[in-house]
Amino acid sequence: DYTAKEIEAWIGDRSPENYRYAMQEMGELLFVAEKGEEILGFASLLENEVRAVYLHPNYTRRGVGSLLVDAVEKEAVA
Repeated sequence: DYTAKEIEAWIGDRSPENYRYAMQEMGELLFVAEKGEEILGFASLLENEVRAVYLHPNYTRRGVGSLLVDAVEKEAVA
């Protein structure tokens, strides 16, 4: 659904190390929706701010995004 240029703009210099740092050093929480070994999407929360909600294009309009947002909101309230 996105051009290569759009994808590159979002990915940029992101790497697993960047996500580890965000979680370990900054306290960002990541929520991952999986089906078997397939990742359907993820969301992240830093303090009380939703930082991201991304879904694989094959899993839109199936309730996955709502489940991720619900999990993030419950954690923010807690």
